[in-house]
Amino acid sequence: MLSECDYLTYVIKEVLRMDPPSVYSSPYMTYEEVEICGIKIPSKTKMAINFAGCHYNSDQWHEPTKFIPERFDPTSEYFLKPGTDDVRDPLAFIPFSTGKRSCPGMPFALTEIKVYLSFLISKFDYSIEPEMFSNPNVRFEQDSGFELDIKITKKH
Repeated sequence: MLSECDYLTYVIKEVLRMDPPSVYSSPYMTYEEVEICGIKIPSKTKMAINFAGCHYNSDQWHEPTKFIPERFDPTSEYFLKPGTDDVRDPLAFIPFSTGKRSCPGMPFALTEIKVYLSFLISKFDYSIEPEMFSNPNVRFEQDSGFELDIKITKKH
């Protein structure tokens, strides 16, 4: 049944886009001088990918600061790059990194999130202080240090 929950998948992906599990990739180091997009990078330079930068790129995402799960629905107007008929770059969404260093547990993690959310939503009610929704500084990524008070009550 979980594979049929398309909108739940869109919501999870949008949450991961806005608040990825980690803001930066593991660091990479150049072994020799390289040139990337016209910029020379010296040998032995440590670099990391800024996931949040990719996830909030207005060239790739419609209204990137807004929560719009439909941007992952292939039939939605939000699925394509803004103002074009082109699909987004595959590197526009990389909450689990990409390439050789991507997280091998991504499919398991996405399925696990669906299972837990389905259970928690069906068994409990939640409430959050309304002012939290208007706070632009609220982020829940790894090591954020942010605490959120949530009132949880069991459904009868």
